[in-house]
Amino acid sequence: MKRCYKKGIPLMRPLFFDFPSDENTYYVEDEFMFGSDILVAPVCEEGAESKKVYLPKRTR
Repeated sequence: MKRCYKKGIPLMRPLFFDFPSDENTYYVEDEFMFGSDILVAPVCEEGAESKKVYLPKRTR
């Protein structure tokens, strides 16, 4: 939260915002970052028991 406040970046961001060098993140439309450490991938299909999630590699 402090990073968002001080730098003026949104708390919820598309993956490509945090992983610009990972070209795959530009095509992920159903996941987002919440803060700098939490990747959110909501399950939106009724009755779904699993979901494929793309996990970008952290480069820090």
